[in-house]
Amino acid sequence: MKYFLIVVFLWAMSSCGAPPKPKPPIVEKDISKEETETNSIITMSNIPEDAISGNFSLNAAPFYAAVEVVDSEKETTTISFEDETIEKITIPEAIGASLSSVRFDQFDQDVLVVNTTYKDPIFRKYYLYILKDSQWKLVVDGFIIHVENMSGDGVPIKPHPSQSNKMIRSYSVFDMDQESDTKYMWILHEEETEILNR
Repeated sequence: MKYFLIVVFLWAMSSCGAPPKPKPPIVEKDISKEETETNSIITMSNIPEDAISGNFSLNAAPFYAAVEVVDSEKETTTISFEDETIEKITIPEAIGASLSSVRFDQFDQDVLVVNTTYKDPIFRKYYLYILKDSQWKLVVDGFIIHVENMSGDGVPIKPHPSQSNKMIRSYSVFDMDQESDTKYMWILHEEETEILNR
């Protein structure tokens, strides 16, 4: 019994004197920051490089439009949108396009401008679209301009100064020029055109 008590006493002493085992360090994660950075990366990678943004829909946030497919064989160009519920636009006789948006005084929302490379590459054909009830409608009929008449001054169409139901657009005209080396040239003219949708 005496030896038993001595063993218990020595065991208790050695246990009390042993240093406590170190606890693993607590690592706190900033979850909100991590999620924000991940979402930011995912969102940015989904936006095509040539996308443009605009307030195309009333009472809604801006969204982007981008050229999705250029079918050289069928000579069509398809434009898609960030909001997948909105109908895509497929343009015939177009082997590529650049996009922009513009706000005219006569309209309550931005207009989508599509500058297509026409099937004859010396021309560009312009289309203006407005979004109505989730469908894109032409603002005016498409119009063609020769590349020699293009400039960096923006969209070659503007509001009519006195008639709110019309616009004034540019177009190219073939003109004979006896003094030039080629004996002809392309001249830029303007014409009035009815607004089809607004």
